[in-house]
Amino acid sequence: MGLAALTTLAALTVSPTATAATTADTPIVVNGGTVLPGRVAGKTGALGVTFGFSDITMAGGPYDQPVNKNYNQPMYQPKADDPASFWDNYVEELVTAGVDFVAVDLRGFGPDQAVPDGAGDPRALTPLIDAIKRRGVADKLKIAALDDTPASLTDKKNRAVHHTGGYDPAFDIGDADGTGEGGYKYFWDYNQREFFSRVPADMLYKVDGRPLIYEWSVNDFAFTNQGNGNLSKLLQYARSHAKSEFGLDPYYVVDSSWPDRDPSVISQIDGINNWFQLPAGWSDMTYQPIIDNGQLKFDGAWDYQTSDGAGDYKNTYQSTSTAGASVTYSFIGTGVQYLARTASGQGSVDVSIDGGAPVTVSLSGSALKTQQTVFDKQGLTEGTHTIKVTNKVSSPVTVDGFKVLTSRPTSVNGRTYGVATPSFRVVNDDVNMVMDADHGNHLNRTLDATVNSGADITLVEGFTDWEENAMVARTADGTYAERLTDYPNQMIDIVRQYSTDPFPTDLKIEAETADAYTGATPGNTWGVYRGGDIDVQPTGDTGGGWNVGDIAAGETLTWNSEPLQGTVKLSARVATPNTGAQLRFVVDGVPGPTVTVPSTGDWQTYTTVDAGTFQFPAGTHHTVRLEFPNGSLNANYWTATTTAPPPDPAPLGATGQITGQGGKCVDLAGGSAANGTQAVLSTCGSATTQQWTVAPDKSLRVLGKCLTTQDQGTGNGTKVQIAACDGSKAQQWTPDSANGYLVNALSGLCLENSNGSTTDGNPLIIWSCNSGDAGQKWKVPADAATGPTGRVAGYNGKCVEVAADGSTIQLNTCGTSSSQSWTAVSDGTLRALGKCMTVAGGA
Repeated sequence: MGLAALTTLAALTVSPTATAATTADTPIVVNGGTVLPGRVAGKTGALGVTFGFSDITMAGGPYDQPVNKNYNQPMYQPKADDPASFWDNYVEELVTAGVDFVAVDLRGFGPDQAVPDGAGDPRALTPLIDAIKRRGVADKLKIAALDDTPASLTDKKNRAVHHTGGYDPAFDIGDADGTGEGGYKYFWDYNQREFFSRVPADMLYKVDGRPLIYEWSVNDFAFTNQGNGNLSKLLQYARSHAKSEFGLDPYYVVDSSWPDRDPSVISQIDGINNWFQLPAGWSDMTYQPIIDNGQLKFDGAWDYQTSDGAGDYKNTYQSTSTAGASVTYSFIGTGVQYLARTASGQGSVDVSIDGGAPVTVSLSGSALKTQQTVFDKQGLTEGTHTIKVTNKVSSPVTVDGFKVLTSRPTSVNGRTYGVATPSFRVVNDDVNMVMDADHGNHLNRTLDATVNSGADITLVEGFTDWEENAMVARTADGTYAERLTDYPNQMIDIVRQYSTDPFPTDLKIEAETADAYTGATPGNTWGVYRGGDIDVQPTGDTGGGWNVGDIAAGETLTWNSEPLQGTVKLSARVATPNTGAQLRFVVDGVPGPTVTVPSTGDWQTYTTVDAGTFQFPAGTHHTVRLEFPNGSLNANYWTATTTAPPPDPAPLGATGQITGQGGKCVDLAGGSAANGTQAVLSTCGSATTQQWTVAPDKSLRVLGKCLTTQDQGTGNGTKVQIAACDGSKAQQWTPDSANGYLVNALSGLCLENSNGSTTDGNPLIIWSCNSGDAGQKWKVPADAATGPTGRVAGYNGKCVEVAADGSTIQLNTCGTSSSQSWTAVSDGTLRALGKCMTVAGGA
C-alpha cells in the first residue's frame, strides 16, 4: 500500500499531577492517535514469517560482512552458548508481531554430522519448542517450514559427496537413490523427517489439518532433470514417508519454478507462490516473474550494468555493442516476452523461437525507457522452448530479462498464496538487487497487495534476514540511513497491523524493547540484550526474559506506535526494595495518574501496579511513554487490557450501493481492496466492495479506501480506481442530482461506464459530462431524512421554497412542489431536496 499520508487525530495535552497509589475509575480520554494502514474488514487470510537461524544470527554477529553492507542489524544481542535465551527473545518478537505461524528455514544436515550442522539444521529446533511453551503461546504461535531446497539438497549433497558444498554440480532430481548427483534422502531423511520428529504435531501450523511446508526454487542454477514427472516423484516419496512414519500429509506450497519445470507436479502440490512477487490474481494465464542475468546463457561480449534507479528490473541489465553477440533462454510455457531498454542510438536485434525464422526488433527510441516489452510471442504449445536474441550490427543493445507465459493456474484448489517483504538490499561487485524499504511503506504496499487482496496465506520474508536487509525483527538503535527503519519496532508494528488480531485486547510489551529512552546513565551496566544507554539484565520474574534495571528518577521509556482502542487499563510489572518509587503512563502527551510503587522487598520480586484507565478512539495507534518521576526500581513489562470496546463511530455519511447503467453497481475488480484496484460495474449483490459511503469531505469510500483517478489524471478516458484517502481533489466527487452525474473535483469530468457495456467487470473512467450519456447516470446513497414533513408557511400565507445551493430561501405561492416540502430532522435541521436550510455565511 502506498501510504504517504497518515490521518493524525488531534492530541490533548495537560500537565501531569501526582496522585495516590490507587487510580480513579473514570477513564482518561485520549482524543489523539494515528489511523494507520492495516488489514481491512473481511480479509481473513493467515499471516506468517520466515525465520533463518544461522550460526552468525544465533551468535549475535559479526553483522558487518564483506559481501554486502548490512543495515538491518538486530537490537537483540544473543550469546552463542545460550540458544534458550535466543529463542525466548524471538518468540516474544514473533508474538508481538501477531503472526499466525513462523516458517523456520530448513537447510538439512549432512550424514553423521553433529548438531547443529550449520544453519537450518532441523535437529536444532528443540529450543524453539521449549521457548514457545515457556511463554505459554503454543495455542497462538504455530510452526511451519520453508525448505531452502538449493541448500538442503544441492549444497548438502555436494558437501557429502564432493566435500565442497555449493551448487555445482547441480542436484539431479531424477536420481532417486543417490547413485549419481541426487538422492531423495537429502529431501526426507536428512531434513523433513527430522522436522516432523522434533516439532510436536499439535504445534505444527496446519491447513485443512495438514502441516504447511513451503518449497523454494528448483531452477537450473542448482538443479537438473526436474521434468518428466521427477519433481512429482520427489514429493510423492516425502509424502508417503510422512504418512507412514508420522500420520501426517504435508501441505506443500511451492515456488513457481516447480510447475514451470515439471507441469505434472500440479497434481502433487497444494499451492503456488511467486517469491517476492505479488499475487497475480485469479487468471488462468499468467506471466511469471522476470528471469534475468542468472539463468540466461550469454555468448559474445556482454557487459553487466547497474542502472542507479533508472527502472531496470532489479536495477541491472546486460548490454553489448558486438555484432553477433547473443543471449539464449530455455523456458517451459506457452509464450514469452523479451524486455529491454529503448533509447536514442540503440540498435536492432534478431529474435527467434525454437530456431525458427528470426524477427528483427528495433530498440531505438526518442528517450530512454526501461523494462520495455519489445517482443511478445504467445500461442506456443505448452512445453519447453528456447528464445534467442542476437545483436544484428555493432550498435548497442540491451537485455533486461524475459517473462514467461504459462497456462498453469495461479491458484490451486481455489486458494492463493502471497509473499511479501519489508525490503531487500544486496549490492556488491556481482549483484545489485534493491527493494527500497521506503520508511516501511514497501512492507505496507506488499501486505496490502497480499493480505488485503484476499490471499489465503501470506508469507513475509524474513524475520531475521539481516544478511539481505529484509529483516522484520527489531533493529538496533540508529538513524534511518543506518538501519533502513525509522525506529526499532517499525517492521514488527507494521506486520501486526496486518495480522489477524491487529488490536489485541491483552497487549504485553517488554520494557527492554523500547523504541527510545532518556535519562539513563551512560552504557548498559549488565551488557546484555541490547546496546545503548539503557541498563538491561536477566529477570527473575515468572516467565523469564529481561528487565530494565536500576531505573533512576527522570528516566523514560517510549514506544512509537501501539494499537490501543476503547477503554484500556494500563499496568506495569515492577520491583523495588525501596519506598517512594513512582511511575506514570503518558499517551500522546496525555498523562495518566502518577502511581507510587510499594516496596516488593527485593529487586527481583515483582508486583503488578495498575496505572490508570484510558479511553481511545477506534482503530488508532499511539505513542506510549512510561515515565519514572522518582526511582529507584526495575521494570519488566507493561500491559494494556481492553475492558470495553470503542463506541461505534458516528457514520461518515450515507452508505449503500452506487447504481448505474443497466441497474448494475459500482464494484472493485476481483473483489480486491488493494491500492490501484480498478473500479468496475458489476451485478449488484451483498459484497462489501459495493458498499460505498458518501463522506462529508466529498469522498466516496469503500473498505477504508477512496475512489480516485489513476495518477490524479484529468483527461478523458482516465481510469478510476481506489487509493488511500488523502483529501485531494482527485478523490472528491459531487453528485449532480439534476443530471445524475458524479463530477470529479480535480478534472471537472464525470464518472462514466466505459463504452456503455453492462458486462460484469466493465471498467469505469472519467469523461466530459454529457446529459445524453446513459453511462454517466448514477444513483448514490442518500441520507434518509426522517421526521415531520410538510410546508412552512410565512408572511401572507406564502410558503418557504428552496432553490439552488447557496441561493436565498424565498417565499412563493404554496403548491405541491417538492421544493416546498420540508422535513424537521431530529438533528435540528430543516431539509428539502436533500439540502439544509442555513444562515448565509454562517453568521
